[in-house]
Amino acid sequence: MQKLRIVMDENQYTKSFVSDGAPHFQQGSMQMQKPPRPDSYLIWAILTTCMCCLPFGIYAIIQAAKVENLYNMGDYDGAYKASNDAKKWSIISAFAWLIVMVIYVLLMLLLGAMSNINVGDLLHTTI
Repeated sequence: MQKLRIVMDENQYTKSFVSDGAPHFQQGSMQMQKPPRPDSYLIWAILTTCMCCLPFGIYAIIQAAKVENLYNMGDYDGAYKASNDAKKWSIISAFAWLIVMVIYVLLMLLLGAMSNINVGDLLHTTI
């Protein structure tokens, strides 16, 4: 059952419906609702820092730590930007690690192949 609530605010009447006793926050005649809290991606930032690429991961942790404070201060756009940055830099950290690992494996294969070649035989070959 919904109850009709009339609030007097600076000589203006504002109507709000309250269902199940949950209050609606109002400012003047406009109802204020917070957007949903963005995900901070802090777990992903920590994991990519520990397992992947340290510099990018540290920046991701810094951005992830900002999300909750910015949201609580009412800077919703800043909170969403910090959330997106934390996600982006966590992904960049993971891909940087992947690229480094591919280069490492290729170098090891190349060095392994070169170690099987006898350089002395190459120098003493006749044309």
